[in-house]
Amino acid sequence: MYFIPASFNLFFKKTLIYNYTFIVFPSLARINAYRALASPSLIALSSKDPILTAFELSNELKRLSMMEAQFREVYTNLRKQVQELATGLIDHARTSYELVRDSLKESPCNNT
Repeated sequence: MYFIPASFNLFFKKTLIYNYTFIVFPSLARINAYRALASPSLIALSSKDPILTAFELSNELKRLSMMEAQFREVYTNLRKQVQELATGLIDHARTSYELVRDSLKESPCNNT
């Protein structure tokens, strides 16, 4: 059995508390925020150009996955979800005109 000095034990506890308070909790809060931002319904309903928003969010999630290695899998899964949304939106467009019109939010009746 090893003897651990009380000062080391106190240092370990303080380090653990610091890591959770200033490293883990902000990272978890950031992940939860990006989970909400990556919601297909939120992107589709709140964005003026959902396809562009999906591409920008995908790039941001890629950057975060490189920065936060411990949460790389979570960010990668969110990125795939956003990419599938963008792909699905593009697949629904029948012509390039329709794609441009939808991205500009023009009405089909405004072609005067």
